[in-house]
Amino acid sequence: MQQRKYRKEDSKTMKTKSFIREKANTMNAKMKYYALSLLFTVLSITQLWAYDFNAVSPSGHRLYYTITSNTAPRTVEVVPPAGNNGYSGYTAPTGNVVVPETVTYLGNTYRVAKLADRAFYNCTQILTLSLPSSLKYIGNNACYNNYALTSIVIPDSVTFIGVAAFQYN
Repeated sequence: MQQRKYRKEDSKTMKTKSFIREKANTMNAKMKYYALSLLFTVLSITQLWAYDFNAVSPSGHRLYYTITSNTAPRTVEVVPPAGNNGYSGYTAPTGNVVVPETVTYLGNTYRVAKLADRAFYNCTQILTLSLPSSLKYIGNNACYNNYALTSIVIPDSVTFIGVAAFQYN
């Protein structure tokens, strides 16, 4: 009789251990969920602020830059402030836009070498765009859907123009 009682307790112990394992697995799944949620939140925040600094251009427009080289010669690229969302939530440049040859940030002078992918994507009120002679690269969709654009001078220094850089202009 005691042996049976021992087996019943053993059965309870087994059920308890099984229950604990299930709870542990559930907790692991929840921890993975929270960790992934945190990761996606951090990635989303970095997409909302997709530039290193901004400066007012000679034409009076606020342009946004990412540092591409912090060693001599220091270079930057013009980027859309909201990453793939272009100027969503920001004031897009309008009228006659001048991209400067150099910009200064924290006491360092940077040459503007690139218009990043989607740099002026869907900026529908740019009339003219003046690009600096330091520019070497115009990215994909850089001026996509800028249907008011009537004039742009591409300097001889440009060696690459991306896909659909000026589509629907």
